[in-house]
Amino acid sequence: MMFHSQTKQLSYNSVLRCISALCLLRENLSCDFLKFNKETSKWVLEITMNSKIKILFTALILMLTTSLSQADVLLKDTQGNTISFASLKGKWVLINYWAGWCKTCIDEIPELNRFYQKHEKDSVVLFGVNYDGLSVNQQKKLIQRFNILYPSLATDPAFALGLGDIIGVPVTFVINPKGELVNTLYGGQDLKSLEIELGKA
Repeated sequence: MMFHSQTKQLSYNSVLRCISALCLLRENLSCDFLKFNKETSKWVLEITMNSKIKILFTALILMLTTSLSQADVLLKDTQGNTISFASLKGKWVLINYWAGWCKTCIDEIPELNRFYQKHEKDSVVLFGVNYDGLSVNQQKKLIQRFNILYPSLATDPAFALGLGDIIGVPVTFVINPKGELVNTLYGGQDLKSLEIELGKA
């Protein structure tokens, strides 16, 4: 799964950088466990650092948080196209999970098509994600069978994008132009309900 492995690689690199930085900290960092503070009458863990190490430690924290928050995710659709998630910044992104056995999912496809066709030229992107666990070729057959007009992702992006567990379908995730997940819509949607999310109703 392409972007799963890329996200894991990013995490491994971050951990390696963290370990390297901690190795530099080790000789300059002193920890005296269970020092007694007379003013508060409490035992505390006391950590002391010199000024250079404080700067390094701060830089380490910023490096890790920045690398994770700005991590790019590559989305691959069923047509073999690769889309950089970072390139979608400035656009609304909707990701709809569906399954071939789910009647509600099938019933909402015409509405999703309407939404896609109406906003195709706007700063709005809609992706479908099939949740049947099928191969790409099998997904293509379902996409054709149900006349899905909007792009479909070949693999599940939930882990890479931090969408959480998919506990049921249909479910539509709404990501704002800043790249933030702002809503999760459970159940079937229609043109109006989706436009309400964008403030365009």
